[in-house]
Amino acid sequence: SANTAVCWGADLETPGGRHDNDHPNYRDISLVPTKDELAYTGRSWLPLASGENRCVQDLDQCLLDKNFRLLREDAVGAMRENITDPRPSKVWKNARIIGASCKDVRNPRGTAPLHFLVQVDPYEGKSMNWQRQRAFPPDGLVAFYDDVGKQHIMATIYVRMLDQPGEWLLHSGGPIIGVVFHHDNDVRTAISDISANKDINERFQDIFNVTKENRDIEEITQLKSSFKTYSLIEVSDSFFSYRPV
Repeated sequence: SANTAVCWGADLETPGGRHDNDHPNYRDISLVPTKDELAYTGRSWLPLASGENRCVQDLDQCLLDKNFRLLREDAVGAMRENITDPRPSKVWKNARIIGASCKDVRNPRGTAPLHFLVQVDPYEGKSMNWQRQRAFPPDGLVAFYDDVGKQHIMATIYVRMLDQPGEWLLHSGGPIIGVVFHHDNDVRTAISDISANKDINERFQDIFNVTKENRDIEEITQLKSSFKTYSLIEVSDSFFSYRPV
């Protein structure tokens, strides 16, 4: 009849096992997608309006499960589009991980989650008015695209400082932000990148400590080509700063 729901095979397969972020219990699902999830090309499990493929019997828990999965699927779908076909203004070149910190930049006596310092090239080589520019919103999600491994590493923006001359977003070598990685393997990759970039970054920062007219442009270009770098894509606003309760 016209009111009969037609199921795909994937709709009737219980959730869990499609990739490393597909779990029977929605509370175990990381809001921030993993590399494995983003690379998955199959059909996600989603609850049908008819309840035919219900995986939770308790009605209250079933409602929570249903709303969480549907809301998250909408958000991740939009993210996939932003990753595969990003607007040029959302792509930052030569993103390199240059350090890590647990310091609270707003409160020197406080502590903060482990976050990694990421520097990018100025957009189109131009300086920006960061008071008006909406790039890198706090709690926004970014994707590090590895041109070699063809993988996306996700992180959340934690530090967006625009009021310290010569530092953070106002650094003359390119804007710097602080990001938090959400998966252990990504943290290990970031730590490895810091080690690989250490000597290069020290020389790079030294160059920008001298006056602009005395900087060796050829050496700057050579150093940039020596960094372990990514393309950095802004893929969301602040939805992914929240965790399921």
